[in-house]
Amino acid sequence: MVIADACHSGGVGQSFDIARRGNRSIQINPINSGLQNLSQFGDGVAVISASDDKQFSQEGQQWGNGHGVFTYYLLKGLNGDADYNKDGHVTLGELIPYLSEKVRRETRNAQSPIVSGKFDPALSIGQ
Repeated sequence: MVIADACHSGGVGQSFDIARRGNRSIQINPINSGLQNLSQFGDGVAVISASDDKQFSQEGQQWGNGHGVFTYYLLKGLNGDADYNKDGHVTLGELIPYLSEKVRRETRNAQSPIVSGKFDPALSIGQ
């Protein structure tokens, strides 16, 4: 499992941020395609990134004193908030929709986590 929450995990770098703030054309940093390529190594690999390659990964004091919104909900989810069936285990199949819903709702659809790979959604990864 690879989880990436770098600033602009889909388009990392200062040039992305400057272009985004200046409403200029954004050149996509290849880190997102590199992350997605990891998912092609075969079955059993899950790649989850905080945003797509054209989105700004938001962070702020409201999300755990400066975390990114993705990391904030990732930690909450792994600690049990994503345990939808209340069996004491958080699975990938529970965490992924939890992250998607929470991050999109919190950012008013400005940030969408990206998931790729072939993996078992029943894999227990938390609590």
